Amino acid sequence: MSIGKSNDGLIESVLSALPYIPKKLFGPEQLLETGDIHPSHFHILHMVEQFGPVRMSEVAHGLGINKSNLTPLIQKLEDHQYLIKQRSLEDRRVTIINLTDEGRAFLEDKKAILESRVESRLSTLSHEEQKELEEAFRKVNMILSKLN
Repeated sequence: MSIGKSNDGLIESVLSALPYIPKKLFGPEQLLETGDIHPSHFHILHMVEQFGPVRMSEVAHGLGINKSNLTPLIQKLEDHQYLIKQRSLEDRRVTIINLTDEGRAFLEDKKAILESRVESRLSTLSHEEQKELEEAFRKVNMILSKLN
């Protein structure tokens, strides 16, 4: 299926909104960047928290990156003792990653900061607008999860 004129509005909306979402919700500062830990590391930790022990290939797929590009990111998180990496007992070719207590604490701390920041930023919106925004993100996530 090719992208036709009917999707021009969608493309324009996506390209216009994407750069602004983190800035508008979290503010201009890089809240997720801590020393040598960057937002991509945070996204990995969040995925592992959501899905529990998970295959590295599933994380790579979920983030839309090659497994070879994921390896150094995982290594950095292992170096900080935020993740542990293990071989699957069923298939030694499969690598499973899981959060450590340190990783869980780091993630909780960062999420608390984000929650506080978002609460402050959204305070200019009505309760109804906040609910609409939450529902819009829920719908976008649901629809995007259906795409390959």
